[in-house]
Amino acid sequence: MFGSWKRTGMLTILLILAVFTTGCFGLFAGSTYRLNVFVLDGTTNEAIEGATVTAGTATGQTDDEGHVTFSGLSGSVTIEVTADDFDVVTRTVTMNQNRTETFRLGVDDIVDTAIAADDFNTLVAAVLVADLEDALRGAGPFTVFAPTDEAFAALDDSLLAYLLDNPNKLAQVLLYHVVEGSIWAADAIAAAPTSLTTLQGEQIDVTVDDGNVFINDAQVITPNIGASNGVIHVIDKVLIPENFDADDIVDTAITADDFNTLVTAVLAADLEDALRGTGPFTVFAPTDAAFADVPEALLAYLLDNPEKLADVLLYHVVDGRITSDDAVAAAPTSLTTLQGDAIDVTANGGVFINDAQVTMADISASNGIIHVIDTVLIPPSLEVDDIVDTAIAADDFNTLVTAVIEANLVDALRADGPFTVFAPTDAAFADVPEALLAYLLDNPDKLADVLLYHVVDGRITSDDAVAAAPTSLTTLQGDAIDVTANGVVFVNDAQVVLPDISASNGIIHVIDTVLIPPSLEVDDIVDTAIAADGFETLVEAVIAADLVATLKGEGPFTVFAPTDDAFADLPAGTLDSLLDDPDALANILKYHVVAGYFTAAEVIALDGHTLTTVQGTTVSISVNADVLINDAKVTATDIKASNGIIHVIDAVLIPDVD
Repeated sequence: MFGSWKRTGMLTILLILAVFTTGCFGLFAGSTYRLNVFVLDGTTNEAIEGATVTAGTATGQTDDEGHVTFSGLSGSVTIEVTADDFDVVTRTVTMNQNRTETFRLGVDDIVDTAIAADDFNTLVAAVLVADLEDALRGAGPFTVFAPTDEAFAALDDSLLAYLLDNPNKLAQVLLYHVVEGSIWAADAIAAAPTSLTTLQGEQIDVTVDDGNVFINDAQVITPNIGASNGVIHVIDKVLIPENFDADDIVDTAITADDFNTLVTAVLAADLEDALRGTGPFTVFAPTDAAFADVPEALLAYLLDNPEKLADVLLYHVVDGRITSDDAVAAAPTSLTTLQGDAIDVTANGGVFINDAQVTMADISASNGIIHVIDTVLIPPSLEVDDIVDTAIAADDFNTLVTAVIEANLVDALRADGPFTVFAPTDAAFADVPEALLAYLLDNPDKLADVLLYHVVDGRITSDDAVAAAPTSLTTLQGDAIDVTANGVVFVNDAQVVLPDISASNGIIHVIDTVLIPPSLEVDDIVDTAIAADGFETLVEAVIAADLVATLKGEGPFTVFAPTDDAFADLPAGTLDSLLDDPDALANILKYHVVAGYFTAAEVIALDGHTLTTVQGTTVSISVNADVLINDAKVTATDIKASNGIIHVIDAVLIPDVD
């Protein structure tokens, strides 16, 4: 079955001697060269004795080894071989060196032999795609280890499609199945175990196990199919070179010109290994332009949050290899992504994935297929953290979050934006005078002005701020804030202590001081009394006693404020007398003022105790059914002002006279 090893060995020795002698003759022949011709039966590989060989004008007969030699040849020479029972074969060679030519009669060349067989359809198609037909029709001789159609079918669909789409890569694989020279099965068995260098450059291992010949891990299932320019051995697996460098989905995206952001995102989401896996995968790949259309803040947030980013990217990936033809045939349909949510596939004048159009289809990779789309897909179940969510999730923005809720700004700060927020910490809010903070929390419009003074339209990173500093930025409140940078970034007099916290609709920079807009108008104790009903006499008295400036001071002050009725209850003539005596009046009014900020709850907690007034003496606090300051009943509490708090009482307090 394997032919005569003895005959083949002798032929090999003759070939070596012929090459050696022709080489020696060539050294001294000047412009003429020696030609050795061997004529074999292509089906048996046996030498044909007595074949007539014509080389140019010279004619000779082959000996019992099928060999004939010509000398003194140069230039283009046509060789014609005639043998009984075989068609005449001709071949033209250029005699610019000593040559050896082998003719195998009665068989086609390797390509035609493969075409004529029933089981090499994929191999033949691959040879044509890889542009190797002419090479494999050459003089050779070649030994081809030819995978069957079944062997090719066992390849991963994605890898096969990738190879057929990449002729250079395909050629590397095919040439890994080809060895120079005619190596018949007997030769292989005799030499095994051994290695052979392929035309691709790497080696294949030849082993024999229980009489079966293996090429790497592929078994030779039919040996010794002779061809005019070599021999074919049929194998049951496609051989892949050890150092074969195929482009998987990641490589394909890296190599392309328009997936820079996608590649960056894949790396940031730690999905590289997954997308280099076996697959196959179908990837709907957004272009750089598609990513550029994603709101800047959302993209930055995703890049800063790998798990969220991975959810978005995996929403573009489906298990299996789905070509555009598959998609069109199935449309309309839904596909479950690796993220878990489904995408909708429609085809109407183009293929659409949700609302993204496929702009380029069927880019093969070794582990899948890529379809280019013009829009980034956002999974419906994706939960992203906007500015409000980010503040809530943090440990140090409790007061800020409370203030945003009180100022009714939650919806505004959840909007698309993008916004840049300079966010004061809880410690920063703790440094705000207690009275002012309480006043702001009690006055949502004023509070909103303060909070919006911390917000700027657009997404401004710390690098942007440093690059632009010194500069001014107009806030959503309307006033400008000053940005300076000298080793650290300052916003007005507040230092940025933690920059660049990404949110889906903006960016947060943490600051150590609450910013107060210069245009903010707040109501101090005097303003509050003036604006309220029932304090006309008190206001008149404060003015008469020259205490306006005092009660507009920083404080904080707690004021027990008598109503107009309380002043009216004073003995007749008392009020007029006091208004005519500013010092006496001031003494009485100061007796209604305590330094510090005492809420109603704190006053009640002082039941049975006293508070020292600004006048210098104390008032007593008692709690029964009512709260009494001395003998004056508290009728309203916790009226907040920017510099203190007011509790309304129903009687004027008169200090004891020593």
